Amino acid sequence: MPNRLVCARVLGTLLVLCIGLSLGLLLPASREGLCGSVSAVMGWTYFAAWTVSFYPQFFENLTRRSVVGMSFDYIALNLCGYVSYSIFNGALYWDVDVQRSYADAFGSSSSAVQLNDVAFAFHGLVLTSATALQIAIYDRGAQRFSRPCKLIVLVLVLLGALGGVLTAAGVVRSPLPLLYALSATKLGVTIGKYIPQVALNIRRGSTKGWSIDNVLLDLTGGTLSLVQVLLDAGCTGDYSKVVGDPVKVGLGVVTLLFDTCFVIQHYAIYGKANAKAATLPLLLAPEGSSGEPDASQTPRAATTTAAAAVASGQDTCHAVGRINALAAEQKER
Repeated sequence: MPNRLVCARVLGTLLVLCIGLSLGLLLPASREGLCGSVSAVMGWTYFAAWTVSFYPQFFENLTRRSVVGMSFDYIALNLCGYVSYSIFNGALYWDVDVQRSYADAFGSSSSAVQLNDVAFAFHGLVLTSATALQIAIYDRGAQRFSRPCKLIVLVLVLLGALGGVLTAAGVVRSPLPLLYALSATKLGVTIGKYIPQVALNIRRGSTKGWSIDNVLLDLTGGTLSLVQVLLDAGCTGDYSKVVGDPVKVGLGVVTLLFDTCFVIQHYAIYGKANAKAATLPLLLAPEGSSGEPDASQTPRAATTTAAAAVASGQDTCHAVGRINALAAEQKER
């Protein structure tokens, strides 16, 4: 299993680099010169990193047939964010009237939205929807969507629908206010969506079930996204691109902060707990109403129950406590 994981990580890294270099160098850049080529390579590399980052969590859930350890609130908020982000990027990239309004508002001939931004947004929408579907069909343990999350999603849907109706009816003359409200929604959701996952890791005393490969790829994408915006602004002397696409800059900064937090949780704070969960031959009893181990289990039966507990993503601290209790009980007998 470790060898397969290493091979998958190597292949994933090579895939990101190949996509970034090939698309960045072969496709027409937004402008000529070295800066244009470097920006294009960075843009497609961050697109590749963020694109691939959706798959480790999806396949981890698929392999375990369980979504225990992955915050449901994170997925719900993420889905709202990608709906908003897809509309924002698509309109700025394809809609001529929106582009004209943007030029009038910011005095710039074009927005900072590029083809890779649009591709990333719509791909993220599809994969996040697929991951949300996994919540409905796989083992969820005791995890549920929280009430605050349900309320936030309901409010976002109602406000988005209201804004769309007002814009379509001509009450709001320019579509830019609605689009920037959607971009602010994506940024706000991104700030909020990571908090439930951080809290879930703390509550469980483990990052088991939450893919660290997803985090590392997300961190790479966020860094390159931020560097690309600053590079474009510096090369052209047009810093309206930074102000004109606050969601892209904000996403990069927020991603760096929270992904760094996840890395610290995984490797520093809960590293030993994760290692124990992955390597110890867990002798766990079935979960009962009291939550205590069944000392009457034979070692073979206990080992079988252990495999099921690990597959379901049982909390590490609770699991280790049950291991110790069962071991002591069997020693006394």
